[in-house]
Amino acid sequence: MVDRIDRSRIARRKASTRGLAAIVLVVMAGGCATARPGIAEQERVDAATGPFGKVLVVAMSRRPDVRDHIERVLAESLGARGVNAVTAVSYFALSEEPPSRDEVRAIVERDRFDGVLVARLAARGTQYRQAPVAPGDPFWMRYGFYDYYWGAWPYVYSPSYLERVRLVALELRLFGGAGADGRLVFRATSDEFELADASRAVDSVAADFAKHLADAGLVPQAARADVPRDRAQLTAMSAAPGFERR
Repeated sequence: MVDRIDRSRIARRKASTRGLAAIVLVVMAGGCATARPGIAEQERVDAATGPFGKVLVVAMSRRPDVRDHIERVLAESLGARGVNAVTAVSYFALSEEPPSRDEVRAIVERDRFDGVLVARLAARGTQYRQAPVAPGDPFWMRYGFYDYYWGAWPYVYSPSYLERVRLVALELRLFGGAGADGRLVFRATSDEFELADASRAVDSVAADFAKHLADAGLVPQAARADVPRDRAQLTAMSAAPGFERR
């Protein structure tokens, strides 16, 4: 006797697939990465402090490469507007542990920085997205019509597979330096972006952050007519003869 198709089992598998799709939609609605992130929120906290001419840039991360990249990109964006921006990694050796509060305070007081810019990557949740399926059929589609029919039917319109994406945002805080008692002057938070794209996203955020500081009167609008448009142009200009980094 030929076994009849177990329609109840197929119905259960279709229901589980619809449930998964609903979960994915709910999770994705909770956060969305921006293709070219900029500053999403900002606030001028202290109107009496500023403008800034010499700033120490400190990134908070236990990954030395991430800390180095964030500090360099932010310093370059501020330097393009005439600020003497110096990275903390130029004072302290790169390691998993960031410099201590007392070490940073000693540098600020000794070298008379009038501002300290602190940046950190803050977690913003998880996003799931559908990824394209690789060429070829799944294994259960390779053994004839009956296996194909049984295996493929419950998954009509279902996702190929899902990728888990970690979302972060760059938090930026500008404090008063020597003589300002470390008062918070300006704070900003970027749009959300994928952690895997942090290197490219920080470039975009840093440029927008420098513009917001200029609009708030905390740094010059533009120090030179030949201000580079992106980090690649700045790197090329820095290597050219006669270029002076202030």
